[in-house]
Amino acid sequence: MAKRGRPRKYKLTSQMIDYICNGLVSGRTMKAILQDDGMPPYATVNMWLRTDPQFRAAVDRAREDSSEWFADEMLALADQVTTKEQAAAARVKLQALMWLASRRNRRKFGEKIEVDQRTRLDVVPEAEIDRQIFELIKRVTLDDGTIELLRKAGFAGALGGKNTPQTTH
Repeated sequence: MAKRGRPRKYKLTSQMIDYICNGLVSGRTMKAILQDDGMPPYATVNMWLRTDPQFRAAVDRAREDSSEWFADEMLALADQVTTKEQAAAARVKLQALMWLASRRNRRKFGEKIEVDQRTRLDVVPEAEIDRQIFELIKRVTLDDGTIELLRKAGFAGALGGKNTPQTTH
């Protein structure tokens, strides 16, 4: 039986993974890497990312590691600035590099959000809960089935000690 579909021109090899990941770690974009000779089209790499968990993990690690490269680039760019005009132009590049670094490694370069959570837990004694249930029962009109359930659950005292409380029919 013949194989269906188009023949595959590209195969995901360890060399291909290394090339892509090394490019990502050194600050290159996936688009730029895939424009190199012998590299597969973007759609093929996206399919590999969706279907190969090891490749996905390697690319994710490489992108996270690339945040260090972006930090180094920010320092180098800041060192080159000597005039106000250069500072204005560098600011845009620095902001883009900071954004990329923060997205690729949120734990290290992302915005820190401080959360102050205070929770108050009031423990209500069981006797108080029973008292509140009794008060609620006294205020409602009950049907025969509910009265019987309350008696079985031990809340007969809430029924006012009457054999036949007010019921609905």
